[in-house]
Amino acid sequence: MGAPFSHQADVWIEILVRLKYLSVIFIHSSDSDGRSTLGRFQNLADIANIKVESIIRYEPSVPSIENELNEVKRESYCRVFLLYANREDARSIFQQIYSQQMTEPEYVWLVSEQSLEAINRPNGVLALRLNSVNESSMIGDTVQVLANALKQMYDNENITVPPTDCGKISINKWETGIKFVKYLKNQTFSGETGRIAFDEFGDRLLSDYEIININNGKEKVIGKYSFSNAIMKMDLNLNVEQIVWPGNLTEPPLAKLNFTYDLEQVEDGQYGTYDFMNGTKVWSGLVGELVYKRGDMVAAPLTANPERGQVIDFSKPFKYEGITILQKRQPRKAALASFLQPFENTLWLLVLVSVHVVALALYLLDRFSPFGGFKMADVVPSDEGALNLSS
Repeated sequence: MGAPFSHQADVWIEILVRLKYLSVIFIHSSDSDGRSTLGRFQNLADIANIKVESIIRYEPSVPSIENELNEVKRESYCRVFLLYANREDARSIFQQIYSQQMTEPEYVWLVSEQSLEAINRPNGVLALRLNSVNESSMIGDTVQVLANALKQMYDNENITVPPTDCGKISINKWETGIKFVKYLKNQTFSGETGRIAFDEFGDRLLSDYEIININNGKEKVIGKYSFSNAIMKMDLNLNVEQIVWPGNLTEPPLAKLNFTYDLEQVEDGQYGTYDFMNGTKVWSGLVGELVYKRGDMVAAPLTANPERGQVIDFSKPFKYEGITILQKRQPRKAALASFLQPFENTLWLLVLVSVHVVALALYLLDRFSPFGGFKMADVVPSDEGALNLSS
């Protein structure tokens, strides 16, 4: 009553999410279990936003995959590998991994339960083991499933006699047998081997797994994937601090950068100058590490100057010194149109427009007013009251 091999993909996804690895390379045997495991993993990886960068299929008839491994090393930065293979295939694959030096500190290997049985398994790999080693517990849970299904069917269904002839299945269907299978699939309870549940195909769900780490050739349990009654779903308990990674590292390879690196100090302790050495001008210090391909990148308060800029590329400066220069402020000469500066051009334009508008308004008032100059021009002025000087 164990889970299918392909269900190990569920645990792999949980481990990758916990370790924050978002891209993997999948290696699998070409048998039906390998293909089903790959298909299940790809479906779950799409949901978890995990990218499968490359898939390598191992054929026993063509056992060499060194070309594929070389291509992955050359063209991909991903160093997280998943391996599903039986014991014999895993032994051959591990031999090729050793020859390609792919068990160094920068690599991560998650392997299946069957691959764990290979005698040449590398140090630092993570593997799964189904919690089914206790045979008596498995038998006890199996009997419990059968007993519960029989009791429920006996209480709710009409039990019929099975047909005596099994040759004509389409005609001699035993309806009680079909119902019994449905009752078996519907069983859900907590047994001695963990939570008991089945899918529509009759495969067991919610199986418990132990997370195994290989350290100096010995197996060590560093986690468990089991059903939690508190949250009513499968839960991963992983002690990352106890894991020994390939290369006997105690810290996992970095995930966010998608590549690994080694930090080293420059031997001469210099930033980098272009000086003569043994009659030849060479670069020293940090700049020399880049020029002569001894390093890929340097991080230092390195001054950017034209001489260095000809041989290396600088990133955007992350720190400025804030150096400033004080300079006497020169008096400004008044221009001819300086009187216009207090106001903006639009304001001066509005002033000119308003003058013309007011002039036009005064003209119209004088033109159409009965007492304006245009109406009073024909009226003869009276001399009464006028002051005239005459002889």
